[in-house]
Amino acid sequence: MPNAQALKALKALKALGALGALGALGIFVGCGDREAARTDGDTAASDTVETPSTAATGAISVLQLASYPDTATAIAKRDSLDRAGWDAYVRAADVNGRTWYRVLALPATDASLTEAAAHSIRAARGRDAVVVVRDSGAPVEPRVATLVRVNAQTQGMFSMARWALSPDRNAIIVMDDPAAVEAEPVPNGFFVGTERPLRYVRRDSVWDAAPSPDWRRVAFGRAHFLRGNREDTLPTAQWEAFANRIGMSLEDVQAGRFHASGMGVAFGFARPGIVELETGADRVFPIGSGWRVRWTRDGSRLIAGRAPNSAQDFAQATEWIALDPRTGEPSGEVPPPHQLADVSWVEGPTIDISVQLDTTRKAIPIEDGGVESRGGWIRARGRLIGPGTVLAATRSGRFIAALVPNPAAREYEAKEYLAVYVTVR
Repeated sequence: MPNAQALKALKALKALGALGALGALGIFVGCGDREAARTDGDTAASDTVETPSTAATGAISVLQLASYPDTATAIAKRDSLDRAGWDAYVRAADVNGRTWYRVLALPATDASLTEAAAHSIRAARGRDAVVVVRDSGAPVEPRVATLVRVNAQTQGMFSMARWALSPDRNAIIVMDDPAAVEAEPVPNGFFVGTERPLRYVRRDSVWDAAPSPDWRRVAFGRAHFLRGNREDTLPTAQWEAFANRIGMSLEDVQAGRFHASGMGVAFGFARPGIVELETGADRVFPIGSGWRVRWTRDGSRLIAGRAPNSAQDFAQATEWIALDPRTGEPSGEVPPPHQLADVSWVEGPTIDISVQLDTTRKAIPIEDGGVESRGGWIRARGRLIGPGTVLAATRSGRFIAALVPNPAAREYEAKEYLAVYVTVR
């Protein structure tokens, strides 16, 4: 839901001529269910369901920060890094018949963290010697299980970061909410994680999401985005293919569709769904609603909003329907607003090409310490987690929402992305 700052940034982008590079709608669709997306022009969807590991298995990704011909210098460098909060160690390697002692640091179970870290070091210090290597026998256990990008599917002209914590701070939901040219809607992505039990789920291609009052389920509106070619409308055959794929009648689909662009032929469609956080199992109901989703205070009913009242990302639903979250069947009258569960969303910074990453100090208390970011790096309890700016953290710091530098950003894309560090300690 873009604010005045985001709209101002959009005008700056227009002045830079970025609109032509991004396409008429200002939307990118990434990988996922590509075959389904090709058949009827719909957006693809992908998801992640994980129980974070408490130990690394197999080779890890690690930064090589230095290499010396003698052990004393390498050990001194390792100890200096340790005092600065880095998890570092020394590894001997034979290079052209000589023994070199490599100083390795920031072990991680996947390369996304170390690639972002290497990118940050090079950008700040111009050190091309920093490289990412694989180590099958690292003596230091990673502090981060994985770095999860919240929205792996779509990008807009700009994006808003939003998040909310459960009342006990044991759970968090993080939303990446992009918008296209003139603030037109683009499907979102969300991440939700809980420390009890330790579990997280990521979904993209949604219009909205809301945790249940007990934070055991998440309601979402599955986003469909169908685009035309050069015609003034979408052909009936395209709508029929889409209706068949999602298991709905053509009449119900046409009744629930809505215009999603004022600059081209694009239609949106929504279906409400529920994902169980403990198991990752989800259900998507064959109903044309879900542009917005809410819960009743007791969690007994899902309240789903039908089509928006305009082709704007921040538009409100035209009407609402109450559903049984177990079956998706209609369930009585829509209750008044005071009987709906309230989610305390925090609207975060705008992620945009014209907005630089804020590296001023931020601190968040957690059990036995705190999470802080300063100078472009995040630490938990004094130890380095990775690059970025912290936004929020759960009670024990197992989930840390952050803006992270994007090594793969192209010239006309934002230099950061919204992500969650899933830590192992």
